Parts: sequence; C-alpha cells; structure tokens
Amino acid sequence: MGKTEKYPNGLTGELARLAAAIEVGDFGIVLNDDQLPREEAEAVRLLNKALGKYKDSVRYEQIHCGRGEDDEASGEDPRMRILGREITGIDIMKGLEGVGGDIDTYVKILRSYVAGTRTMLDSMETVGPDKLESYGITVHGLKGASRGINANPLGDFAAELESAAKAGDFDFVSERNPAFLEAAWKLVYDLEEIISAIDSENPKPKKDKPDEAVLSMLAAACRSYDISDVDEAMDEIEKYHYLSDGGLAGWLRDNVDLMNFEEIAERLEPLIK
Repeated sequence: MGKTEKYPNGLTGELARLAAAIEVGDFGIVLNDDQLPREEAEAVRLLNKALGKYKDSVRYEQIHCGRGEDDEASGEDPRMRILGREITGIDIMKGLEGVGGDIDTYVKILRSYVAGTRTMLDSMETVGPDKLESYGITVHGLKGASRGINANPLGDFAAELESAAKAGDFDFVSERNPAFLEAAWKLVYDLEEIISAIDSENPKPKKDKPDEAVLSMLAAACRSYDISDVDEAMDEIEKYHYLSDGGLAGWLRDNVDLMNFEEIAERLEPLIK
C-alpha cells in the first residue's frame, strides 16, 4: 500500500517518511531539511529535536532500568523516575552512564558534590582584591567537581571566573560572582530535592546512634588515611537513619567528602572507649 493511500491527509516528502516510521515504531529516523521552504525546514528541525529526546529516553530506560521498549513498566526501579526529572544545568543520564547505571554509586557522588559545593560556595560569598588567589583555587575546585557530574554550564562558568581570578581581574570576578553563586546554589538545592526524594523511596532502618565499633574503624582509617576503609565504614554508617546521634552521621559524611580526616578522628576520639 503506497504512502498516499495509507496517509490520505496528503503527507509527502519528509513528513510522509516520519509518519511511515512512526507507524512501525522506528524512532531512530532522522529527517532531512535540505531544500525545504523555511517554515517546513523549521518544523523538521523541531521534529528531529523531539525524536532525539525520545531516543535518549528509550536508551535511558534500556541502560539504567534493565528494560527494553516492550518490557513491563512494573520492573522499573522507582528511583529512576526521580532521577529522570529534568534539572537545569546537569545531564543526569550521562552521569549515570558514567557509573554503569549504578544508582547507589551515582547518588553517593551527588551527595558528595552537594556537601563539598556547599562548603566552597560559603567561602565565595565575599571576595576582595586581596583574596583573588584563594578564590581562584576554590572556583577551580568547583569547575572540576561540576564537570565531573556533567553540570557543564556551571563548570564553564567557573572556568571563566578562574581565568579572571588568575589574571587579577577583580572587576570581572566581582561583577559575575553573584550570578555564579545563584546558579550554583540553585543546582545544589535541586540536587538536594532529588536526593531527599530518593531517600524517601528507600527508608533506612532506624537506630539510636552509630555503633562504636564502626566509629572506631572510621577513626583508625582516618588516622592512617586509608580511603578504602573510610568508605567501608561510611557505607556501614549510612545504612541507618539515626534518632539521637546529634547530626553526627551527616557531619561525618560532609567531612569525609572534604577529606577532613584529622578533624574526624579528633571528634570520634571521645566516643570510642
């Protein structure tokens, strides 16, 4: 059956190709806007963009949910729906791909980013001509951390500020720093919402406070700068939600992310018999 019979609305050319592809479920089609009138070329460009987003969402589910296009939705990890929320300034799908689709690892990376970024942003709230060197070091760290989680727009913004700080251009830094802080804090808040929503999907068992044995292990690992044992101890600590630890677990996570190992060992010392 020809296209004019199958699609009686008179579709021709590229739009007929699109209709035929959709009919058989082929969303990999790429339309050609060459030699088209401007209005039609713009429509084809928008359709190509929409098709690209659809392909990405299918690939997202196949890679990270362990499902094909025809699988039942009941097999989906509920955390994927949360991670699928669009956040301005970060490519979450690419970030997940970078860790092989391991949600636990990816969320841990996001937690670390949020904790470290909060501390760096606090130190950037005020900057003077005599602080450009330390400012440049801080914004360099934010550049790498942001690009590391595929928050590339913020990473690029940080790169501009870093270059200006190195060049001693205080006027540029002073003018652009507020906008950078606003964008960075927004990303932090958005990621915190995502992390909080994921935590609510998987409530942790409750305990009064962390076990002394695991705190002792963490303290020893911090004294010897044994990163592997630090991670192992924190993994054990973070299996639980604590009712009366005075915020210790959260403080430990923040300071482990900042590699403040000496401070951690000192704080844990009185808690270990």
